[in-house]
Amino acid sequence: MCAIVNFMSKKEEENDCLESFNLNIFNGLFRVHKIKQAIKNGEKTARNYAILSDWYSIWEFIPAFNRKTLYYALKAVRADRKYPKGYCYAGIAYLNMKGKEYLCEKYYKKAYGLGGVQYYRPLVGLFVYYMGRHDKNREYSANMYKVGTAYLKHENKSVDYWADALCIISFYYGFGFEYKRAFQKIVSICKSKRKLPGLIEILTILTSVIYAAISIIWGYVHKSPRSTLAWHLFTDGHYEQLLALLNKILIRENKGKNNNRQLAMTYLLKAQSLIRKGDIDYEKAIDALEQYKKYCGKKKLKVYYLLKANFANCAGDYKNALIYANEALLYKVSGGNLYEKGVASYKLGNYVEAQNNFQRALKYNDCDKAGTYDYLALTLYMQNKYEEAVDVINKALLITGDRRFYYSKAMCLEALGKDELAKKYYKKYEEE
Repeated sequence: MCAIVNFMSKKEEENDCLESFNLNIFNGLFRVHKIKQAIKNGEKTARNYAILSDWYSIWEFIPAFNRKTLYYALKAVRADRKYPKGYCYAGIAYLNMKGKEYLCEKYYKKAYGLGGVQYYRPLVGLFVYYMGRHDKNREYSANMYKVGTAYLKHENKSVDYWADALCIISFYYGFGFEYKRAFQKIVSICKSKRKLPGLIEILTILTSVIYAAISIIWGYVHKSPRSTLAWHLFTDGHYEQLLALLNKILIRENKGKNNNRQLAMTYLLKAQSLIRKGDIDYEKAIDALEQYKKYCGKKKLKVYYLLKANFANCAGDYKNALIYANEALLYKVSGGNLYEKGVASYKLGNYVEAQNNFQRALKYNDCDKAGTYDYLALTLYMQNKYEEAVDVINKALLITGDRRFYYSKAMCLEALGKDELAKKYYKKYEEE
């Protein structure tokens, strides 16, 4: 793994796996010339090829140079199958190759496996890969959480580490305590070494500033924590990872007046995650919801009351759900509150009251129309009003073809004695 051409210090060679080759546009041409001469003289080591790959990776936005990055990276891999940097630079090249991006995951993982837990560089590439394609694969947001967590554990005293950390933090936590801390680390390291960051590090830092600004906008637009990763974990259904991330955010948030909105949104997302995950944690969800109430302000209390009734319904606590829905309606009459009261009434067997609440809910725009029609159809079915129930469920099917609506329609048709037609909809339900 040791190159014969020795232009690096002994300390740099000892940390060869962890440190970069410190190439830049000012010293690169001279070093690359020396390496190429050494290779011509027979010094065809994996490390020498990796240095050439590193040089061309600086210009990765130029397709021809990116192909050179891959060419020398694969040369390094063939020269030494256990040299992690060869695989890492191959990952960098594939990440920038249209149609072949998926191959970068294989090479980055191989590099990380060979380099061991101390080798953090492939984690940056993996994070970037998952971040750019999370909308195509629901598992990628969970993978981002895993590799981001692993990367941020590595804290060291190099500017390039903290420059990449800034980018990950801006997506992982959003702008806040962790971002400011990482920025201070860069300033501190530069002062101690009396040296400014390199061009690549400066560009990375500027990119992180853009991500941090986006995180602030994201928080306001989506009314959520500034962590865009948290939002993706929520929409992709990775509640365990999301809860772990939210707890980290809550630990780091300064509980001052300026942070009340962030705390409220974080507790709200935590409460929703606790009620949605596989094994509903009702008590903890209510506790988180109470924390949301503490920080949200009076204008947002309508959300608190609505969710309190919703959580009770989700947990099967229908008696309390009815109480909470009535409390919510005292605060504000809305489609959502009437829907939750209707669900609680239906589950408790009060079908006439449930029907009344669902019909009232449909007059408002802030309720799930299709879901409300479905529940209304079920309340009519339980009152033996099968023809009316079919008409109502058809309205739900006009909005969306959710499979549960086919089942509801089949039940009503079967009750009307239309067995053949009922079978058709049972079959459609099963085919979905």
